[in-house]
Order: sequence, then C-alpha cells, then structure tokens
Amino acid sequence: MGFIIFSKKLVERKEVLKSFVEVAYNIGARFDIQESNLSLDERKQMDIDFILSKNNDDVNEYFTFGIHSEDEVRKTSELLDLKIGKYYGIAGTDHDKFPFLMYLIGKEYLKLNPEHILSANGDTFFTKVDFDKMEQRNGYFNEWCYQDLPWQNEST
Repeated sequence: MGFIIFSKKLVERKEVLKSFVEVAYNIGARFDIQESNLSLDERKQMDIDFILSKNNDDVNEYFTFGIHSEDEVRKTSELLDLKIGKYYGIAGTDHDKFPFLMYLIGKEYLKLNPEHILSANGDTFFTKVDFDKMEQRNGYFNEWCYQDLPWQNEST
C-alpha cells in the first residue's frame, strides 16, 4: 500500500481524474496520464495511471496514482476492514516516500472533495478537518502522515 483515497460513495473515475488535474494545477505540479492501446471496453476495466510530480529541493518527487474502475472498487471494497468503517478505495499509490508532496496533494484534494478520506498505508487516516487543523498549527511537519495526529486521539 501507499497513499490511498477513500470515499463513502462510489465515484466515477472521470471525476477523480478531474480532481487530480485540478490538484496538479493548484500545487504547480506536472502530470501525465498513461495511455493504452487497448479498446475502450478493455480500458474501462483497467486502472487509469495518473502520474503527478513536483520538484522539492532539487528532488523530483512523484506519485503514480491508480484510479480504479468502478467495477474494481466494488470488488475490493468487500475486502477492506478499516478502523474508520466501510469505505471504497477509489485511488492509490504503491509508496509513501514523499510526505511533503503527500501533504500538498492531500490538502488540495480534500478542498475539492471534503467528504473523502486519505490514508498512508491504511494505518493512518486524514480528513479535511485534519488538514485544516494542521494548517492552523503551523502546517506541514515531517512525520505527519506516519502517525495519528494529536487531536485524533481526543474523545469527542
């Protein structure tokens, strides 16, 4: 696993794709969509690979998001046993190596889709409210995505 986006509802891939394009534009990142020589019917069953990259201190940071087909999302949702409840995994990467880029993507993505939840490796989960609180408390910090945030353990 890596960086994962969850939703309570099924979301059309083209809507997720539109969000990623807007996120890339908003954070000044480059993006590419992997093309395929398969037929339209065959492509409908496959993930769309959306590559987003940005230079950070002379290092090219990147993620390749697999944006899942609706059929694939339905199939795998039954396999998810998350501590936050039942959600659909609509897109994800295979690594979490670039926490600053994850932060930029997460903050912008959740502005567009505040009902979605982000996760690092299915262990830690983050909402738009979490990003808003991080911004109020000095914003990005190095280990943000690898641990529960202080307020996530407070009782409501």
